[in-house]
Amino acid sequence: MKMSFQPVLGAVLAALVASPLAASAAPPAAAPATVPAASFFQFADMNEVRISPDGRAVAILVRNKAGRRQLAVMDTADLSKIKIVASFEEFDVAWAQWADAKSLVFSLGDESESAYDTRGAGLYGIGSDGENLRVLINFRGRNMETGTMIKARSLEPHDYSFDRVLHDGSGDIVIDHWTANIKVNAFGSEWIGMSPMRMNVRTGTITPMGKAWPDHVFDWVIDGQGQVKAGVQTVEGRTTVLAQEPDGSWKPRSQFPTYGA
Repeated sequence: MKMSFQPVLGAVLAALVASPLAASAAPPAAAPATVPAASFFQFADMNEVRISPDGRAVAILVRNKAGRRQLAVMDTADLSKIKIVASFEEFDVAWAQWADAKSLVFSLGDESESAYDTRGAGLYGIGSDGENLRVLINFRGRNMETGTMIKARSLEPHDYSFDRVLHDGSGDIVIDHWTANIKVNAFGSEWIGMSPMRMNVRTGTITPMGKAWPDHVFDWVIDGQGQVKAGVQTVEGRTTVLAQEPDGSWKPRSQFPTYGA
């Protein structure tokens, strides 16, 4: 015999809703708490989480009691093992990336200042154990001594900038060397291009990645092994995608108006 449970279920639900016990067990929902508008504009206490290439550690930016953002490294095999590897009294660590399984690069900023100061300046290398802190690119035109254990073989920030990390296990990163057409005692000096170079984060050693770089290229396409695949050149309102030929020359592959048709 086929039985229908709908009438029985409906009767039970109706009885529960009508009973005083049900009424007392379901108090009215409280009004949601008001979130101050300022909370939406505050910096997070923890961010920039990045796992190491070998998966054995996690780099993370955490805020200390003084409010400064520090670089910490956590052991993925034992999450209770966490070490602060870079911390500064007057600056925040703005961002950090793994250069290889044992080394990181990072930049400094100041979250208490303007957005320009917050975004980070200078470039530093450090071991995941907190050793071998090294200045790679100076902090806004000067070699800032951030600690007694710092090592310097540093470059000037108006000539060099950070480009990207690699994934070949060498501990090398890519930096860009900017060149300019300087007109002495005259206005109108301009940047004429940049060339990518390898830099080892542990030694500061620089290795060229090629030669005869074309002018007016300000964006290079580089793979994780450090091979330059293409460049984006901008001249007089025209943008050209360049690709390197086997003989080392650069040939256009596509061209279009820089600012639209």
